[in-house]
Amino acid sequence: MGRFLYLYATCLVWVCGSVWAQEPRTHEFGRMTVREFMESERLRETGAEAVVLYSLGDYAFLHDDWFMEGKEPFPVFSAGLETRIKILSPEGVRYGMFEFPYEEFSWPDGIFDIEGFTHNMDDSGRIVSVPLKLSDMSDADAGAGERVRRIVFPDVRDGSVVELRCVQRSRHTRMPEWRFQRGIPVSELVYTTCPYLGYSPVLKGARRYDYTEKRVVKGRQRAAYEYEPDYLVLRYGMKNLPAFPQEEYAGNAVDAVVRLVFRPEFSLSPRTGARTSYTRTWRQVNTELSKERDFGKYVQAAAKEYRKVREAVSGEAGGSVARQLYAYVRDNYAWNGVQVACASGRVADLVRSREGSSADLNLFLAGLLCAAGTDAVPVLLRVRGSGSVEREAPSKDAFNDVVIRVTDEEGVHFLDASERFAGFGELPARCADMEGLVAEPDTEEWVMLSQEQVAFDGREVGIVVDTAGIADVSVVRTFDGAAAMNLRGGCGGSARMVAGEEGASAARTEACDEPGKPLVVRYVCTEEVEREEDGTLRLAPFGAVFPGDNPFGQTTVRHFPVDIVFRPVDVYRVRIAIPQGYRVKSLPSGMKVEDGISRFTYEAVAGENEVVIEAEFSLSESRYPASAYALLRKRYDGMLDALSRPVVFEPEELLP
Repeated sequence: MGRFLYLYATCLVWVCGSVWAQEPRTHEFGRMTVREFMESERLRETGAEAVVLYSLGDYAFLHDDWFMEGKEPFPVFSAGLETRIKILSPEGVRYGMFEFPYEEFSWPDGIFDIEGFTHNMDDSGRIVSVPLKLSDMSDADAGAGERVRRIVFPDVRDGSVVELRCVQRSRHTRMPEWRFQRGIPVSELVYTTCPYLGYSPVLKGARRYDYTEKRVVKGRQRAAYEYEPDYLVLRYGMKNLPAFPQEEYAGNAVDAVVRLVFRPEFSLSPRTGARTSYTRTWRQVNTELSKERDFGKYVQAAAKEYRKVREAVSGEAGGSVARQLYAYVRDNYAWNGVQVACASGRVADLVRSREGSSADLNLFLAGLLCAAGTDAVPVLLRVRGSGSVEREAPSKDAFNDVVIRVTDEEGVHFLDASERFAGFGELPARCADMEGLVAEPDTEEWVMLSQEQVAFDGREVGIVVDTAGIADVSVVRTFDGAAAMNLRGGCGGSARMVAGEEGASAARTEACDEPGKPLVVRYVCTEEVEREEDGTLRLAPFGAVFPGDNPFGQTTVRHFPVDIVFRPVDVYRVRIAIPQGYRVKSLPSGMKVEDGISRFTYEAVAGENEVVIEAEFSLSESRYPASAYALLRKRYDGMLDALSRPVVFEPEELLP
């Protein structure tokens, strides 16, 4: 189910704005009245680009002969969606496009029964409804066995209402959760139970539903002596939910979304009536994983490759065996972008293609490390932003990624060989500082994937100013830790990306393709210095390396804890040659702030021939409560203010 489309998660627009909701829809699909259209026009006062008018889900298990005959362990599951969206601005037109990923081989047609309309009001006040056509839909290969069904509604413009109804079907062991809450949601889920599968629905993020309904449907007679069992239809609804906040540095804020999750409890064989319980412990999950071909046996198969790999790394100088094997896998095998917790193929396939999923690469690394005598064990996790693991429902399906824990003479390290630019012991942001389950048979150990990973950015600046007020600036920026990893991955360590497209020249990088080492970017540029009528020069010493806008200025009201992942450490050193015929008139005053939230030091010293300014800003923690957000903004503003203060040079003839 890892790549099964959650209709609620990927096709609905995520719109921020004021709260607006109505009762679940009572109108006929495909038909919109003038009154309904005019009522939707009143939503312009919300200021949003678009609004979800309603969102209805319909989950059901379909009758499946293969399942009834015992050829498949689970019946076909159907996930239906019906939604209306009001476009409230030209920018909101993009919400008239939907994308539905589906597994290419899970079903011949992953998405079917698609219907849709674009409703507009013409100049005469009539509603014109344009239906979706086959030409408005297309399929594309998304790689890794996935395809994408793209739907682009016709004639969408400011004021349009788009209406979609579709169904997706698949076989899988776990019911996808249904999210009631979106930007501005009105949601309802109708769940038709399967007599042969037992699920326990659990509401998350709220105490109770706004309304529920339960009814029994009698099973029909399929043949002379063959009857279908009775089944339940359960209806869950929520309305008038607040808009879900969109905040930076929110970590797993998704845990707070109002949603309905389904915990599997049992299955009944349609042929024998035998009951299989899904109630298990994490110890059992770990033991089962150790015996499965895509996990434990994959690690064992990878261990057999160590003899060949040992010959390949034996000539490398320096570093422990763990460091050498990690570098070997990272540098010789490419991540295909698929993020999963269990291997997607065989070890032989990975060795032949030199490309695989995150689990393929990391479980392969685990096998090599174990064969080399290193204490290495996989750690299963859910990546940042995908919600926390439900401890109450043990299952391997709870995870969507895996890394490796190594314990050696150097200490404990967590490794991810799928991150091409990570050094030994460095994790990408999606995994760093998350909780994981150590995958050892018959054990249950949870660990935090926390290491002291900082994002170091050192700026050394040399400035020479002529009497005309033109400054020649040379910059050396040194990135280390997470900052170097992110820069290498985000733009390939491009010097031009760091220096800027305009005004900089002679930009070059050092150690661009050497993960684990500092990345150095050098460039030069010129700046115009403010010159007053009497010849006084006012120089902004950090102009070429100014950090930019306050990252904590997004909102004045914070709802979620602040989760920064990689703690920034910014160091500045500026050397300004005193212009010929000038003396220092004034320097910014020094300051030091250290309060448990952040640390900032600033010192400016004038020598005989130059001015030296040193500053350093760092955050004390990587996680803060929501109440600290305002103070973080204040501290960052204070740093920006200090760095913007000028150094003033005055002509010598003006001095007494």
